[in-house]
This record gives sequence, structure tokens and C-alpha cells, in this order.
Amino acid sequence: SREYLSQLVNLMMITMNDPDRVKQTEKEFLKFLDSDASNAAKQFICERLSFIATDVSISGLLTMLRKASTSEMALYTLDRLPGQNVDKKLIEELDKADVNLKAGIITSLGRREAQNAVAKISSYIDNPDSMLANAAIDALAQVGGKESIQALVKARKNKKYAMRATGAYLRCADKLSDHGELKQAHKIYSEIFETVQTKHFQYAALQGMVLTSGDRAPEIIGDILTSNQNSLYSVVIPLIKYIKPNQEITNIA
Repeated sequence: SREYLSQLVNLMMITMNDPDRVKQTEKEFLKFLDSDASNAAKQFICERLSFIATDVSISGLLTMLRKASTSEMALYTLDRLPGQNVDKKLIEELDKADVNLKAGIITSLGRREAQNAVAKISSYIDNPDSMLANAAIDALAQVGGKESIQALVKARKNKKYAMRATGAYLRCADKLSDHGELKQAHKIYSEIFETVQTKHFQYAALQGMVLTSGDRAPEIIGDILTSNQNSLYSVVIPLIKYIKPNQEITNIA
């Protein structure tokens, strides 16, 4: 019966605005997770704990992380626990973990955008195990920032991972653009557009170039439309709408 699970969810909803009761609930959950309860029950509690967990939960969750039967549910909760203390502990666990758990921890650090983990994540981009290398490349794209970009520049030189690293490099440019760092983003978009022949990367890079080019948008669009790159017309024409009203569009006309 799921009756008790529903009762627990309702109880949590009632107590969420009472800090003292939330702290007590966290302690009770940790006691339960340290019991001989079934894994299904522990998974449910981990899901509930993820809403209220604090640094108090880190030690118990790390113990679960080290057990194959509970590692996935523990990582789920740790993944949602804010703060650099979790990042630090996950970094420490990385070298001790088996291959599958390593990949999960790397992915988690990426989702957490853990800047302090970039050096450790980067050490896996040349790993002979493709699962770990791919996880590291994807994580660096999620973290973003100067160090991640530098690591991905290196990864793109490895033929085995060049395509995946280029996709991650492109996502770093998107992240820069989202944060208003248009000049740096434009540089990456331009580099990808000029050096990569793969069409979907070219299309994405071209769009990024236009959207981060400022007053040069009409020039870039005009150059494409007057070139022989017919395959790019369908990409660049819809971008005309992003040209500002006060920009000169003679070369496009």
C-alpha cells in the first residue's frame, strides 16, 4: 500500500515552513536510511530528503554512495544538495569510485556547475575509457567558464573525442552568450564555423555568430547571402529578424 507514502508526503508539506521540524525530519530520514529497510523504501526517502537535505546529510549519503545497491539514490540526493561542501566531497570520492560510479559523479559535478571540480573533471578527458572521457567532456560543457573552455580546446585535438568536444565547446559559447559575454562567445562561434565542416555545428555556430555580433549582424548575413554557400541560406535568412532597426541593411537588400 502507498497509503503511508502519501501520508508522509502530506506531513512534509505541513512541516516545510517549520525549520525545527524540518531539521528533525532530516535526522529521522537519515536514521531510516541507515536501517535495514528495503532499497525501494530507501529510494523513496532519498527522494523526499533531496527537498530538505543540508550538510548534516552529507556523511550518511556518502556511506550510501559507496555501496553499489544504494549509490544511485545517494547521488540523486547529493546532486540536489547545494553548497561547495558537496562538491568537495564528490571530488574526493571520484578517484576511489568504480568506473560506473565515476561517470555518475562526473555527471553530477557537471549538473552542479562545480567550478572547483574543473581540474579534476579535465583529468578524465583523455581517459582510455570512452564512458569516462565522454562524461567529462559533457560535464565541462555544463560547468562552463574559462578553465572548462581551455580543457575542451585540448579535447578537440583528440580525434577520438573531437566531435563530442566540439559540441561541448559550442555549449560553452551558448552559456557565455546567455551570461552576456558576447565577445568571448562570438569568438568561439566564429572558430567553429570556420574550422568545422559538420553541417549541424556550422548551422548552430552561424546562428550564434549573428546573435552575438552586435552591429556586424547585417555584414555577416550579407556575406553569406552573396556567397555560394546555398545550404546556409535557410539558416541565415530567418536571422534577419534579429537585426536592429537602426542598422544598415544595404548589403542584404
